[in-house]
Amino acid sequence: MTSRTVFFFSSLLLAATVNSQAQTNAGNASPSSKVDVMYVQQNDSILTYNVNPQTGVATQVGQPLTLNALNNYIGLVPSPTDHFLNVLWFDSSNKKYLYVYDTDAFGVPQAKPVQRMSALYIAGFQADPNGKFDYALRLWQNKNGEYVSDIRLFTVDSSSGKLTESPVVQARYPPNYYYTAGLFGFNGSGSKMYDTWSVDFDGEAASTYYYRTVDPNTGTLGPDTQFFYWSDWTSSDQVLLTNNLIIDLSRPDSLQQYQTVKVFRQANNGTPLINCTATMLAACNTTGNIAVDPSGQYVFLSSGNVLEVARIDLTNKQIVDTGNSIPGAPQLFFSRDGLLVYALTDNYNGTSAIQVYRFDKGTGALTAGSQISLSTVWGLTPAERR
Repeated sequence: MTSRTVFFFSSLLLAATVNSQAQTNAGNASPSSKVDVMYVQQNDSILTYNVNPQTGVATQVGQPLTLNALNNYIGLVPSPTDHFLNVLWFDSSNKKYLYVYDTDAFGVPQAKPVQRMSALYIAGFQADPNGKFDYALRLWQNKNGEYVSDIRLFTVDSSSGKLTESPVVQARYPPNYYYTAGLFGFNGSGSKMYDTWSVDFDGEAASTYYYRTVDPNTGTLGPDTQFFYWSDWTSSDQVLLTNNLIIDLSRPDSLQQYQTVKVFRQANNGTPLINCTATMLAACNTTGNIAVDPSGQYVFLSSGNVLEVARIDLTNKQIVDTGNSIPGAPQLFFSRDGLLVYALTDNYNGTSAIQVYRFDKGTGALTAGSQISLSTVWGLTPAERR
């Protein structure tokens, strides 16, 4: 599955993170070598939960990390081992910051950041899967009102988590009034980073997907290589990547009445391997959003008042219903190994619910674990402390 440890800002919506004291619950014993961590943003506080992958039971640990944030747009980007937590936010005076926190053995961020940096113009931030480098996409408008972007490289100190910015700009995007650049994650090994060039203005929606090679020793990015493109006039596609597949939800436009879900090979994406319409699976025709598990074997499709779990059958070139589902239309998040699914539902009454599921990658079956009710949750970020 493509690594998507990414946080996106607009020039108006930079994020803030919450500062949490590293105290564990008195009843917690020393953790095992791997801890499934769930960070939950409640207003301008970050809550830390540990989740038992055998039972799906979530336990809150430590103290909430609370920022004096201007708003609730807070971005969390854990390091691949969750030893460090990058937090992006606006302070009360509307200044944009990137804070780096170290975490304890349970993934709880310490009360004091190890580093504070200005995040001026940062519109996207992501950590490479190997933990050696971080990348920031900067976005601003020039004197003519055109959008301008570039990508900056940071080296991560493995002992402290502190970031050192390279003076060399890794990529530059030309000024444009309508198109903007975006970061889209890494492949599983971290040898490629994905980026996009997109427009959604005055009825035109289109996006081109590229990859850049990553030097494993220096973090230097190679030139853009295009591998996928879509264009609609009245709607936007939703595209997800696995290590070798492209999954494209093509929404209705002026020429197409219903949704379709298409699956392409990344290496050869001219003709879809699978073109799922209502004839193959009804949910492909009606789904408003899709999610794919980290293994790339299952896709979650909204159908009526449930999310259907369907299997991507490359051998027979089909998307097949497994008979498993999640009630409602929650936003889904996955643990790194895909054995846990977190379903976040906004109840639109000032409250939110998080349902934890254990996920069987052999059958697509879901087993409910903890259900957590909180006042409105603004974000959820899974991590793995190891």
